[in-house]
This record gives sequence, structure tokens and C-alpha cells, in this order.
Amino acid sequence: MKKDTNKTKEIKFETKQLKNTTVDHDNSAVTTFIIALIVIAVLVGGLYYVNAKYVTKDKYQDDTTTTTTTEPSYDATVILADDALKQKETEYMVVFVDKSKDDSSYITSLISGYKGDSKIYTVDLSNKMNKDTKYTNPTLIKVKKGKVVETLTTTQDIYSAIDGVKFN
Repeated sequence: MKKDTNKTKEIKFETKQLKNTTVDHDNSAVTTFIIALIVIAVLVGGLYYVNAKYVTKDKYQDDTTTTTTTEPSYDATVILADDALKQKETEYMVVFVDKSKDDSSYITSLISGYKGDSKIYTVDLSNKMNKDTKYTNPTLIKVKKGKVVETLTTTQDIYSAIDGVKFN
């Protein structure tokens, strides 16, 4: 009978050993899951940091860099050729000039320094919206009540007209 007792003890020992192994296995699965979550969280955090620092530059930006914003400017005196006779003033001048050419710089500076009573509008002939106009570079028209009263096409006449404007 002693042999039977030993067999029973061995079986009980094996059962305990199986229970311990199962508990260790469950513990390692939970540990592996937690480690995987931590690794994923670190990767997501790293991607967020890289995106914020280098891609969008919203956060973590150095204080030494400054951002300047330039407001768009609008020059109301630059008009399209189609609007040359549609301005609200009763008397004004319109200068048709190709601003991409070198010879237009003097006329442009003369217009910007003009201090007369009549308003001067400019039409840039280098603009593709003005390609179908009948006026050549340079041309000045004097407009009174929506009608052309005088047309000047020589540079000297345009200079003289801008310096001393008188309508007929």
C-alpha cells in the first residue's frame, strides 16, 4: 500500500504544478499586453511631437523665430480697361501704360507724385485682362461725364498733361 500513497502524492504534486504554470501564463499575458499598450502610447506620443514640432510648427516652436504677417494692399487707382469710362468722378484721367516695360517707370512715378484736383487712374496693359483694349502704350485719356474729351499718345504730351491738368 505504500506504493499507492506515493502515486497519489505525485498526482497532487503535478496538479499543483499545473496550477502554478497556468497562473504564471496568465500573468505574462497581462504583462505583455500592458507593455504593448505602453509601446503604442509612446509611439503615438512621439508621432504627435514630431508632427507638432516639424510639420505644423504649432507647438514647441522656438521663441526666437518671429512670424510677420503682411496685410494685402489694394490700389483703387488701378483699374481694368473696361472700367475706364465707368468711374464715379465727373472729371478724371486714365493712363494706359504697360508696367512691365522700363519706360513706364517715369510715368508711374509722375502719377504717384501728382497733387492735382482730378483723379488719375491707371490701366496696366501688361495685365492679361486688358489685352483687348484699343489703346497703346502709353496713352492718356481725359474723361468728362463718362465721355473721352481728349486722347494723348506721346510721352511728352502725357507728362505735360499730368503736370497741369485742365479740362475743356
